[in-house]
Amino acid sequence: MFIDNVGRKVREFVFSDAEQKFLAPDLTALAEHITTSGIVNVAYQKNPDSLLWCVLDNGNLLSLSYEREQNVVAWALHPMDGLVQSVAVIPAAKEDEVWISIVRSVDGETKVYIEQFQSRFLDIRKENSYFVDSGIIYNSILTSTVSELGHLEERIVSILADGEVLDNQRVLGGQITLSTPARNVRVGLPYTSKAIPMRLDMNLPGGTTAGSIKKIAEVAFSVHDTLNMQYGASDTTLFPIDWDDARWKNTSEIDGLFTGMVVVETDGGFDIEDDLVLSQSDPLPCTVRAIIPRVEKTGR
Repeated sequence: MFIDNVGRKVREFVFSDAEQKFLAPDLTALAEHITTSGIVNVAYQKNPDSLLWCVLDNGNLLSLSYEREQNVVAWALHPMDGLVQSVAVIPAAKEDEVWISIVRSVDGETKVYIEQFQSRFLDIRKENSYFVDSGIIYNSILTSTVSELGHLEERIVSILADGEVLDNQRVLGGQITLSTPARNVRVGLPYTSKAIPMRLDMNLPGGTTAGSIKKIAEVAFSVHDTLNMQYGASDTTLFPIDWDDARWKNTSEIDGLFTGMVVVETDGGFDIEDDLVLSQSDPLPCTVRAIIPRVEKTGR
C-alpha cells in the first residue's frame, strides 16, 4: 500500500489475474471525504488485526482495516482530545504496539504526550477494561482517592472502579475522589464509540427498499463482550438496551458483559430515510458483529 503524491488516496499495488498486469486500485474510493486534509504519516499494524494507521494534516487519526483475502477495506475515524502528530507500530510478543505523539492543552498549557494504545482484548475480567484516553491504572489496596493525575489537571475524566462505571469527575490537585472505594481503577479522558451504518436497504420480493417508503420495525444486533451500548435515529434520541432481558442468550465468558443477539424495537414510522446510530460513551468495550433489520415496505 502507498499514498499518492497529494496525500489523499491510499492505493494498493496488486497483480490482477483477470487482466494479467499490476494495478493500483484506490482504497479510499468509498470514503473520499475521510482523507480530505491529506495524510502526513502512516504505520502498519499486522497483529491482532491488519490495520493501516494514518495521521492527517489536521491532527486526526484514521485506521484502515485491510484484509484482502476477505475483501475487507474499511475506514474509521478515531476522534481524540488533542492533535495527533505521528503514529508508530512496534512488533511485540502478543500483539503489535501502537504509539502516538499527541498535543493537548491541559491546565492552560500545551503539552506533547507520548501514549501507547492498550489491548482491546480482556483477560476474562470486566474490571480490567481499559477504554479511556491518556489514562492511568490503580491496582492496589482499597482506596477512595486516586492520584497521579496531574497530566489531566482540570480535565473531566471517565472512571471504571472494580468494573463499575462511576460518574465523570474533574481532576483537581492531580487526583479524584471515588464515590465508592475500589481496588482496581481505570481513569482517563472519556470518548464515544459510535457506528453509523450505511442505508439498511434490502432486496424484497416486491423490489428493493432503496428510495421506498418503509419502516424498520425491529433491528437485531449481534454483539461481542459489550455493555451499555445505546441505539436510535440520532445522537439526541438514543435508547438503552436491557441486557438482562430473559429472551437474550448471553454466551460471554466475561462476567458482566454480553455476547449474543439482542432484538430491539425502533420508534420510527414509515419514511424514506432509515437513520440508525449505535453509541457507547462509558469506559467499557463495545463490539458490533452484525446489524439485521426487519423492514416493512409500503408503496414505492
